[in-house]
Amino acid sequence: PLSAYTTVVSEAASRGVPVVVDLSSPRLDAALRGGPAVVKLNDWELAELVTAPVDEPEQRTTAVDRLIQMGARSVVVTRGPSTVYSVDEAGTSVELLPPRLGPGRAAGCGDAMTGALAAALAQGTGWLDAVVVGMAAGAAHYSGRGETSRAVIETLAAEVSRRSVPT
Repeated sequence: PLSAYTTVVSEAASRGVPVVVDLSSPRLDAALRGGPAVVKLNDWELAELVTAPVDEPEQRTTAVDRLIQMGARSVVVTRGPSTVYSVDEAGTSVELLPPRLGPGRAAGCGDAMTGALAAALAQGTGWLDAVVVGMAAGAAHYSGRGETSRAVIETLAAEVSRRSVPT
């Protein structure tokens, strides 16, 4: 049942265990009631959640603010082969630009990103560096060569560029 998402997230959070969720509605709505540390979703999932467009920077910022009000402590919004929008617990927004890649396969990139992001955070990596590692892992998966070694991810991470988001 949907209540299980709320229970699992809130129980983990109450014990100091940060929870990373990569869900769509209605499971996301339930998980948000538990207060996850990180919510990773794509732009169309965010638009579905807030029932509004999120294509423009102002729309995306408003939607992410609403997501935080609903219970997320930090947020990562992927935008396909485009940028990643990141907001940490302090409310600092950064947009990340991916490395340039040729044709690839999109299926599974978000899962690769979420897994690498969670692993980096669990190892004590700082927020923005963990998001970069996640983005690089997604890019490695996208390349379709099956090369998701640490060396490949680190090489791609060095190619991720960052820019501040105007407030």
